[in-house]
Amino acid sequence: MRILDNGIMHTVFYKGTFLEVIDIKDVQIGYESLPDPKPMKVIQEMEIGVSMSLEARKYAAEHSPDLIGIAYVIKGLAQRLLIRFYVKMWKRKKPVKVFDSFDEAETWLMSI
Repeated sequence: MRILDNGIMHTVFYKGTFLEVIDIKDVQIGYESLPDPKPMKVIQEMEIGVSMSLEARKYAAEHSPDLIGIAYVIKGLAQRLLIRFYVKMWKRKKPVKVFDSFDEAETWLMSI
């Protein structure tokens, strides 16, 4: 987890990571403990092979912190299709979009 020069929070989940509810809570605690002003724009980048338990997906959708917008950068096609499904299924009050490249995600977030 890091804050980019433009103020966007960037989180990377590395290849083969399996996320559970506790992992989502850890990211949320990290976000809330940042000294930067909130709400923030967030890029969550997931390399090929990252997956989440059903409970983690539900928890993330239902307990999202206060954000301006979130961009998911998903490297694997199957993962990208799955997260697009969940983005549509669990409508959020903030803008959410799925990308296959970091640059596209960053450009979009800077536009909102």
